[in-house]
Amino acid sequence: MFKSEIRVAKCLGVTLLLFALAGCGRSEVELGSVSGRVTLDGQPLRGVFIVFQPDNRKPALALLDSDGKFTLRYNVKHVGTVVGKQGIYLKKPLSDQLDEVRQAGIDEPSPFPKKFEQIFETVDVKSGRNHFNLELKSS
Repeated sequence: MFKSEIRVAKCLGVTLLLFALAGCGRSEVELGSVSGRVTLDGQPLRGVFIVFQPDNRKPALALLDSDGKFTLRYNVKHVGTVVGKQGIYLKKPLSDQLDEVRQAGIDEPSPFPKKFEQIFETVDVKSGRNHFNLELKSS
């Protein structure tokens, strides 16, 4: 019984977090859809989060799939990110996010240099569809 109670508590926590991220269900800012692919030294980076951070606005993020592809989410209901200049950085999944990584069919997140945990590139997101392929180098 104890394991099921923990599972229920985790589900409730995730549900509350999703509601908090969703806000009132509509975006109050103009969003552009963003997708792309990230490679490191020619290999797909997978199982880590890519974050697009606008100035003084909420960031958008996505989990890189097994091929390094991503589609950003502003919140639970909205795909994309705020239109305008965005700084990009990577984020390792926390221990409680590893289930999400495994559900994506990835055994372990790809390792990457610490320098990518800070903004390493800036892009301009336009209204409509945007596609960014990032070819990162370890050195």
